[in-house]
Amino acid sequence: MVQATFNRFAGIVAAVALTIPSFLSAAATSLHVQDRAFMMYAIEQDLAQVAFGELALERATEPEVKRFAASSVAYHRASSERLQAAANRLEVKPPTTLNPVASRTEATLKKLTGPSFEQAFLTSAVIANLNGMFSARREMAHGFDAGLRAEGARQAKELLANRRDAERVGRRLKLPAQEGGVTAEDRNYLLYAMHIDMAQRGFAEIAADRATDPRVRGLARDLVKYHTDSYDRLAQLATAKGVEPLREVSAITTGTKERLRGMEDGPLLDWTFLNAHAFTSYGAHYRYERASIAGGDTQVKAIAGQGARDSRRQHWRSLRIMNDWRWNT
Repeated sequence: MVQATFNRFAGIVAAVALTIPSFLSAAATSLHVQDRAFMMYAIEQDLAQVAFGELALERATEPEVKRFAASSVAYHRASSERLQAAANRLEVKPPTTLNPVASRTEATLKKLTGPSFEQAFLTSAVIANLNGMFSARREMAHGFDAGLRAEGARQAKELLANRRDAERVGRRLKLPAQEGGVTAEDRNYLLYAMHIDMAQRGFAEIAADRATDPRVRGLARDLVKYHTDSYDRLAQLATAKGVEPLREVSAITTGTKERLRGMEDGPLLDWTFLNAHAFTSYGAHYRYERASIAGGDTQVKAIAGQGARDSRRQHWRSLRIMNDWRWNT
């Protein structure tokens, strides 16, 4: 199902994502939003997976889990070195700390021992590698920087192998699914989805006030309402499941908002907002679709399924706006 959805997305994304409108100056397009988002997100994932893997090397008791943890740490350290070099080349300051979702996951892992720890660790690895794989595939197909496109192609293949490895270990060990009353899968989804809502609402609030294209303003205003309501629903469900609602956003989200605020009103702001929204909703769709299938709680699966459908619809809406613009004027 997830792979089939990726194939459906590919055509419409290709029609728009590789287009640079002529109203953007060379300076403004020195690093495309797609390239920046991929690089920053991948570095952020590397930080988290190294931290979780090192914890697993200390706490895991199953040799297969330790073996996977060592492999994961080695992979993400090497990935981080390559991406840090790319960030230096492109004069971009990379993230240096865990994002809020990863911080919460790390805190949960530190409270667990034995099979419960090993199950939660492997679940986090499966999810991270799945998310990273789709981000890498998007960069491989639609990135502008040749070096980052090559990195995307490499990571798309390697993260798929890493995910399958973590899944095989989990199946062989038949580890318990529960983590303090809520599965690791469901906990991660709730935190991730709340972060997406806060990020998308933050981007949209800026565009709702300042976008010059009426369709962009309309989309942004709709997104402000949608993500406000969605966050409230998720926070209520999380509380009911014993998960403290997320309140903080990542450094990447904060940086994107700062770049939007620093732009003059005009087509560049509209275009940057649409691209930031498209990248975020693209990744969210796949994470939500997984939760709707692999989640353990029926309420979580239902809200994730609706989120998957909504994020796909919103993603296509932003792409249609860009596709309809007169790019050569």
